[in-house]
Amino acid sequence: MTEHAICFQCIEDDVLSAIVESQGEPLLCECCGENENNAFTYERLGEELEPVLREYFEVGPTVRRFYDDDKEGWEQEGDQLSYIVQEVLGQDVDDPDALVDALIAAEHFWPGDGGDAFYDDTQLYVARRATPHAWMAEWHALQGELAQKRRFFSDTARKLFNRLFEDVANARVFDQDAAAWLPVVGELPAETEVFRARVVRADTELRTFLEAPSRELGAPPPKKAVAGRMNAPGIAVFYAALDADTCLAEMRPAIGGRVLVGKFRTKQTLRVLDFRRLEAGVLAKLSYFDSKYSEQRERAVFLRRLHGLISRPVVPGHEDEYLITQTLAEYLAHVHQPAFDCVIFQSVQRQGGANIVLFGRDAVAPIVSLDADNANVGPVFAPPLTGGETTNDFSFPVEYIADSAKLFATRSIEYSHVELHFSIDDNHLFVHEENFDDGDWE
Repeated sequence: MTEHAICFQCIEDDVLSAIVESQGEPLLCECCGENENNAFTYERLGEELEPVLREYFEVGPTVRRFYDDDKEGWEQEGDQLSYIVQEVLGQDVDDPDALVDALIAAEHFWPGDGGDAFYDDTQLYVARRATPHAWMAEWHALQGELAQKRRFFSDTARKLFNRLFEDVANARVFDQDAAAWLPVVGELPAETEVFRARVVRADTELRTFLEAPSRELGAPPPKKAVAGRMNAPGIAVFYAALDADTCLAEMRPAIGGRVLVGKFRTKQTLRVLDFRRLEAGVLAKLSYFDSKYSEQRERAVFLRRLHGLISRPVVPGHEDEYLITQTLAEYLAHVHQPAFDCVIFQSVQRQGGANIVLFGRDAVAPIVSLDADNANVGPVFAPPLTGGETTNDFSFPVEYIADSAKLFATRSIEYSHVELHFSIDDNHLFVHEENFDDGDWE
C-alpha cells in the first residue's frame, strides 16, 4: 500500500507549504498524483501538527446537559481530532484517521513515565481561550496616561494603535451568506441611507424639530457637542444607524415615549472601517504554523473586546471613562494613513443592527502633523473650537432626505439576559460568558 503523502503544491496553507517545499522529499502525492514535488508523509505532517495542537487546543470539558424529556446527563464538549487536524491544515485529507494516528504517534509519551497522553482519539477537543494580557496591560497604561498625564499629546497612543491596526486594509473575512471574502476596510457608496433620531418630550419640541429637521436631527455644531464614546467635548461627529429599527433601539426610549426618526444620505463615497468584521479579518488567512499566530490571535481577541467597548451606550456622568475611545476615534480620523471617513460597529441595543459614526472634516481643526519620518505626532486631541458654529452640511458628507421624518411611540420593551462568569486576581477582574472564548476586563 502506498504511504500517504501530500506535496507542497497541494498544501493550501502558505506557511506549511513553504516548510514542505524546503524540508520535504519527492514522494507520490495523493492529491495531484505527481511524484517529483517535495512532499511530507502523514507521519511527518503529524510531527508538524503535534506542537500546534498542543498549544492551541485542549481536552474538552464535561458539562451537564438537560434534554427535552427533562432527563439530564453529562456530555463532553468539543470536536474529534479527525476534524481538528483538517481545520488546522485548512483543507480536507484523504484519510483523516490515518493522520490522527500519525499525530498520536508524534507525541513523546511513554506510559511508564506516568500521567496520561494528551492525544486520544476517543476524546473531544476545544480551542484554548486566548486572553490578551499584553494588549490589556498597554491599554490600561494608556488609559491612565490620557486621564492623568498626557491628554493632549500621546505618542503611546499612536504606537499602540499603529500596531493594533497594522495592515488592516488587507484584512478579509469570509461571509457564509454571500459565499465571498469581504473587506474589513471598504467604501461606503454615495447615497447610502443612514438614520438619526431625537426623543420628543413635548409637542412644542416636536414642532421645532419638524420646522428644521436637517438641523435638529443632524449632528450638533462643535460648540454644542458633548462628550461621547467617539468624540471629545467640542468635537462633533455624526452618530447614526444603518436602519430605522436600530436607530429607535439606540435611543432607549421609555414606555410611552416618542421618537422622531429621519433619514440622511451620504453625498460621496466614504472610506469605512467595519468593526463587525475586524477581529475575524485579522485571523482570516493567518496560518496556525505562522510564528506570529499566537500574537495575532490575542490581537483579534483584544479587537473583539474593543468593538464591544465602542458599542456600549454612554452613561451620563461617566464621560471621562471614554477618553481612550475618543482618542481612538481621533487616530482613525486623522492619524492613520490613509484616514477613515467613518466606522461601522454592531448595536448592543438591537441584535443584528449596526451603527455608524462619520467623522467631520471641515468642522475639526487639523489634529496631527507628521514629519517626513512619521516620527512626531501633534496632539491626539484638539481643544474645542471657538468662533462661529459650522452647519451640519459643511461638517459632514451627508444630507437630510426631505420629508423623511417619522414619529414613533414606544409601546413595549424586551430585555434579554445571560449569566456571566467571573474570576479575580491581584490586578484584574475577568468577566466572560460560559461559552465565550476570551475574557473581558475591568
